[in-house]
Amino acid sequence: MSDVQLKCPACGAPINFDVPSGKMKCNFCGATFSVEEVNQFNGISAANQELNAAYQAQKAGSQPPIPPPVPPGQQADPTLPAQTNSEGAPLPPAGVAAPAPQTGWVEPPPIYMDEATGQQMAQFECDSCGGEIIGSPDMVSAKCPWCNNNFVATGQLVRTRVPDRMIPFGMTKEQALAAFKKEASRLKLAPNAFKHASVDDIQGVYIPYWLYDASVSGMAEFECERRKTWSDSDYTYTKHDVYQVSRSGNIAYLDVPVSGTSKVTQDLTESIEPFDYSTSVGFSPAYLTGFMTNKYDVEAEEANPRALARMKRSAKDVLRKSVTGYDNVIMTNSVFEPAFGELEYVFLPVWLMNVDFQGKNYNYAMNGQTGKFVGTFPVSSVKYWGGLIGIATVLAAVVGSVFIPYVMPWILN
Repeated sequence: MSDVQLKCPACGAPINFDVPSGKMKCNFCGATFSVEEVNQFNGISAANQELNAAYQAQKAGSQPPIPPPVPPGQQADPTLPAQTNSEGAPLPPAGVAAPAPQTGWVEPPPIYMDEATGQQMAQFECDSCGGEIIGSPDMVSAKCPWCNNNFVATGQLVRTRVPDRMIPFGMTKEQALAAFKKEASRLKLAPNAFKHASVDDIQGVYIPYWLYDASVSGMAEFECERRKTWSDSDYTYTKHDVYQVSRSGNIAYLDVPVSGTSKVTQDLTESIEPFDYSTSVGFSPAYLTGFMTNKYDVEAEEANPRALARMKRSAKDVLRKSVTGYDNVIMTNSVFEPAFGELEYVFLPVWLMNVDFQGKNYNYAMNGQTGKFVGTFPVSSVKYWGGLIGIATVLAAVVGSVFIPYVMPWILN
């Protein structure tokens, strides 16, 4: 399947996903269509099947057979091996002229490198204007820098896999900016200049995630204490009881997410959870238009330990919370065993923001479905120390008003 720019069924212009309506909207003629209608017009369903078939073939290590030369009037037999020349190169089919021998030097195709990482960049051609698009090797969707139309490199998915499902964006860019400004305005210690800082770098991104299903069975042992204190006219008594308590259980987990990209930290991606997976839809390139998308660069096998650690940590919390009625509880031992279930590959919506303030970069993220916002804000040293001095002044005034009337007579005498 070639890379695509989805076309409007009404006028043929590029069409994009419109977050507020949840439909596809043409910016040229103003027509709106459902994602299914655009998929049907652009042949996306068949294309997705083609991508999946290519991925499965590559995963199995198989390659499409090279057809041998066929005499005129006959059909090729794909089960026969390809004929080759003395150097091992396949011969052209009968009736097809062999390529002319090379008579001079040929300029090799350009290779673009990321100077920061030394990684070779990928090259794409825009279907609308023919311009060259340079992106990271795992880029799936972007915006053409020449004509500003949205571009979806669906061919990239052949080398990985088509997502099993995805959650479309439900929050707009304007809502993401409003969430940032609201959070900044309510922080008393944030610098005033930062509250009015311009957020130039904001991007809607579909982040690849792995979703894990499993059930975790286990047991935990706890040392629990109860203390009771009472007094009479002569003594104060304390009764200290120690108990050994055990708990066991089987806990089922559904859709435990682990980020499939190394470009965003796990702490950031986990901070904006949860997502409501009941609203997920089948994958379609239509939802990617207007947003950045990268395929995974963290294999499921690499993400497995993170998923298992999250499940075990949660299972420990469940068993711990079941032990109640004690003054102190310490877990002394625990054993957990997982029963592995299904594994899915999904795209989830996230707004990423970067603010450069006083030479430091501050990163923020917002759940593109629920609007949950996370990030660390700078603290004004003037406001911080001014606040401490103000608190100390108030405390000194309160203490002075209480003790000075009692201390002054002693000083005067």
